[in-house]
Amino acid sequence: MKSQQAKLIVQELKKRKVKVTVLRENNDFIIAQKGGKHTFIKDTMTELCSTTTFTLANNMHAALVRLKKHGIPVCPYKKVVNIKQALPFLRKHGKIVAKAVRLLVKNDGVGVLSDLSTQKQLASAISLIRSFATNKRVPVFLQKQLSGDHCRVLVLDSKKIYVYSSNQKDLIVDKGVFIKAAKAFNLAIVEFECFVTKGSKSLITEVEVAPDLEKYGKENINVIKDFVNLIVNRLLK
Repeated sequence: MKSQQAKLIVQELKKRKVKVTVLRENNDFIIAQKGGKHTFIKDTMTELCSTTTFTLANNMHAALVRLKKHGIPVCPYKKVVNIKQALPFLRKHGKIVAKAVRLLVKNDGVGVLSDLSTQKQLASAISLIRSFATNKRVPVFLQKQLSGDHCRVLVLDSKKIYVYSSNQKDLIVDKGVFIKAAKAFNLAIVEFECFVTKGSKSLITEVEVAPDLEKYGKENINVIKDFVNLIVNRLLK
């Protein structure tokens, strides 16, 4: 298996007397079996996530609409199809970022285009994102460019929370907000990208349903153990 994360997951499964079969080695696709039950795992995607939930959470616009309707603080956003629709949002927030709406582009390698503060910059960003899409009228997702500490918050089984800070700070987040956010999607494994602004308010910018657990540094092995315990207790009993 190629990834260290997959190797650690397999090790922890075997410690719990779970039989592991690698179905497609290059893609770290495994079958975990215990007793008469079995389940499929791909990276951190499990059968605890339905296709509907995956599609909803994996679409940035739909995911933030969902969170907002549940009273979860999110970064100001707008989905647009042309520069005319985008300009009022730019004028309101001064500096924004542009992203491709996931699932609608051939490749999300275009990433996030940030520091957009002029009409010319914004028009160029929209054109670049469109160049990755087969449908040239694919929507573009705009968000206010936030200041503060960037972090990711992993929630397992709506109980356990791990925080990764890109600048290595020990950030304090409102755990209740992220547990509520996880329950809004009914997801057993979910990660939220966010910024912690002044006053320690967390504003969610994206949702990830197949998070990379390796980024959690010294907590990595604990995250892996909790992930495997979730699989064993929810899917193999």
